[in-house]
Amino acid sequence: MKKNAMRAALVAGVAVMAAGLPAMTAQAASAEAGSGATTSYERGHVLSCQGQAGDRSILVDLYDNSQYGSFASVNIQGPDGEYGGGSEPAQLFVNGSVSADVPIEHFGENGGDAGTATIRGTYALTGETTRIHNVYREPTWVVATHGVHRQLSYGLTVDVLGETSSLSCQPAFEYDLKVTRTPM
Repeated sequence: MKKNAMRAALVAGVAVMAAGLPAMTAQAASAEAGSGATTSYERGHVLSCQGQAGDRSILVDLYDNSQYGSFASVNIQGPDGEYGGGSEPAQLFVNGSVSADVPIEHFGENGGDAGTATIRGTYALTGETTRIHNVYREPTWVVATHGVHRQLSYGLTVDVLGETSSLSCQPAFEYDLKVTRTPM
């Protein structure tokens, strides 16, 4: 199912980010001399959130990356089934404001368009900068990240399926990383 693959990729990306992915200043990827490695400088934000609206559980993932753009996904579970969707807002995190509209569909026998999830709120840097160094494997790469991340405070709501829910987010941080991918 397209939705599950998209959600799995986002959750895996958020998990890696939470473990330490953030980068320096946005620049195009460059090749490391002779090794086949590439380096990119990536900046952005990660908010992985949960909420409750009546008897429905809501998951909202918000991610932006200076190299790869923005992504917002919403997943809703309730007694009337599962709903969800994703979008790529042009501007998700802007000067302390978060804003996204995500088309939602019902994933069932009688599925189809179920409206729009509207995510709105604010964010601010909080706490101290944390240095990040992480090395992990992707299917054909060894990836090393070096840089910093800084926690975010936030106030977010989502309006979906006729209900409004406050969101609690963990992880919630801004990142600034140098990412080097070396072929295996």
